[in-house]
Amino acid sequence: MAGSESLPALVFQARRLIAYTNREFAELQGVSIRTVIRHQREGGVASPFRYEPIIRAVYPKDRALAAKLAAATGHDLVTLGLEGQAPVPPKLRPEHADAVVYAAADALGLAPRQVRPAVLAAFARAGELGLDLRELAAAFAAERAPIS
Repeated sequence: MAGSESLPALVFQARRLIAYTNREFAELQGVSIRTVIRHQREGGVASPFRYEPIIRAVYPKDRALAAKLAAATGHDLVTLGLEGQAPVPPKLRPEHADAVVYAAADALGLAPRQVRPAVLAAFARAGELGLDLRELAAAFAAERAPIS
């Protein structure tokens, strides 16, 4: 039966399991809320690399479902770094930059084309300063006093 389940059906099961809102599911995949809603109607998600975060979110809750999703996308839990060998960082692709821009655009309620120059400037400056992105994200998440 596992081989007969369609990818959209598996994504539906995963979405139900992790119980994410449209916003949370969009952030997980690095897409807009509109894209999530469109894919709910049509099935699936936009790009194969967008399945990996879904599989990673499902894995701690349901290993079997995560394995089915991985297999349906041409991977397994080992190649995704969830079991066995240590994961290899993904190669940076243009879609990764788009995912960051979409997340910023969605957070601001703006079109991606309006946000892209600001995101580019911020990342360029972070690079000039030699900042680690994970540490920078943690600094943003920390509560700070308002700047006056």
